[in-house]
Amino acid sequence: MYVVFVGTAGCGKTTLTWSYSKWLRGNGFTVALVNLDPGVHKLPYNPDFDIRRIFTLSDLMIKYNLGPNAAFIKSGELILEYLDEIFSSKPFSEDYDYVLIDTPGQMEIFVFRDTGREFMRRLRKLGSVVVVYIVDGELVTSVSDLITLWLMSILIQSKFEVPVVPVVNKVDKVGDLTLPEVIVKNPSKLRECINVLERGLLAEVIGDVISIIEKASQSIRLVKLSALKSEGLEELHSILYEVFCTCGDLT
Repeated sequence: MYVVFVGTAGCGKTTLTWSYSKWLRGNGFTVALVNLDPGVHKLPYNPDFDIRRIFTLSDLMIKYNLGPNAAFIKSGELILEYLDEIFSSKPFSEDYDYVLIDTPGQMEIFVFRDTGREFMRRLRKLGSVVVVYIVDGELVTSVSDLITLWLMSILIQSKFEVPVVPVVNKVDKVGDLTLPEVIVKNPSKLRECINVLERGLLAEVIGDVISIIEKASQSIRLVKLSALKSEGLEELHSILYEVFCTCGDLT
C-alpha cells in the first residue's frame, strides 16, 4: 500500500511519516520511506528515496535566482521532469508492505499543480493508494476554520481520485476536540453554530459547504493522533486497512 501524507505547512507530515513507519516496523511490516520535500533541512527518518539527492530548495534559489516561494514552484516542475527517475527508485521498484510518502511542506505545490496529479496518476498504476490528509489540531479554533480545513480533504479526493483519510494531529496540544467530533458525527449541528456566529451571505455560503461535508462524511470516522508522541497510530492503521477491505467501510 502506498500512503501519501499531505497537509498544511507545520501540520506534522514528516513527524507522522516517521512515527507511523516505526509503528509499522515494530509490528512486522516492511516499509520504505520517500521524501519529496526539497526544502526540509533535517529528517527524523532515513529515506529510501530523497528528492534532495537530485536538488534542494537552496540549490534552486541559487541556480535560478529565486525566492523561496518561486523555488518551491520550480521544484514542482522539476519533480515532474524527474518522475521516471523517482519511479525507478527502490521504494517503487521493489516490494514492500507499505511505502510512506512525505510530500512538500507547502501543500499547494503538490495538490494544486500538475505535480501531484501526475505523480498520483503514476502511483495508482503500481497498487493501492490512500492519502492521509492531516488537519493541524492547533488550527481548529473556530467553525469556519474547521470547515475550510475539512473541505480540503474532499477536494483532494476529487482531484487525486483516491481514498482520503482525514486525521487530526497534535491532540496532545489541543484540549477540546468537540468541533472535529461534530463535523464527523453530526455535521448538521454546525449549522446551529453558524447561525449564531455568522450572518448574511457568509452564513449562507458556509451552510452550502456544510451540505457538501454532510454527503462526504457519511463513511468517515475521526482519527485523533499525536505524531510526536506516537499516539493513535493503531487507529490510523486500522482505518487505512479498512479502506481496501471489501468487508469494511469507514463508519
